[in-house]
Amino acid sequence: MSLIVYSLRCMLVAAAMTCGGLLASAIAQTRPARTAMVVAPLPLPTAVVRLRVQVRPSPGMTRTVQNGMCGELTRIWARYAIRITCGLSTAIDAPDASLRVYVFDEHLSLGSAGRREHAIAAIVFSGSQPTPVVLASMRAASDLARNAPEVRAGSPGLRESLTSLVLGRVLAHEVGHFLFESPDHVGEGLMRPQFDRWDAVTSRRERLDIEPALVARLARRWPAVAAAAAGGVK
Repeated sequence: MSLIVYSLRCMLVAAAMTCGGLLASAIAQTRPARTAMVVAPLPLPTAVVRLRVQVRPSPGMTRTVQNGMCGELTRIWARYAIRITCGLSTAIDAPDASLRVYVFDEHLSLGSAGRREHAIAAIVFSGSQPTPVVLASMRAASDLARNAPEVRAGSPGLRESLTSLVLGRVLAHEVGHFLFESPDHVGEGLMRPQFDRWDAVTSRRERLDIEPALVARLARRWPAVAAAAAGGVK
């Protein structure tokens, strides 16, 4: 009897294996090929022009200022189909960085006789050509934020947030010099020559826009910029 039961069990197991194999084969035949399931990425305009900015923060920079600065920098240029990756590291030796930013706690002293000692940031030029090096001052950015209209005495959190906006906006300006390959300024928008205390708090887009002539210059180099401009910068 036990031999018969054992034989029946073997037959059932074999049948199950056979059915399972047939079922798996049927599923394999009806299932789409794995490659067919791959969805092609959408042609996002912001993915075409990439720029990696490596930042060496100063000892006095808090994480809030660092993150806010990078967020504002990337947001401003993303509207023009320029995708910026902002890296933060005290060891600023990333070989694939397009631009390196060195942030200092104290004021900058640049130019003859220190004529730009209170500059918030400045890209280093070799003749009329920009180099991939930017210097920035936490002190100058903090001073401008401290004088912003909405900052009240005893509100360090607000001042910290506004300092990050100032740094991000001024660095976006310096990135503009790098992309336009020019030291020139214009009368309005992001590439005007000087930022004031209102730029720490402004939500007026025209103060951070890039003039159409400059956008057209970038569009001649990168079609993605042209597509973003044609679709309306948002």
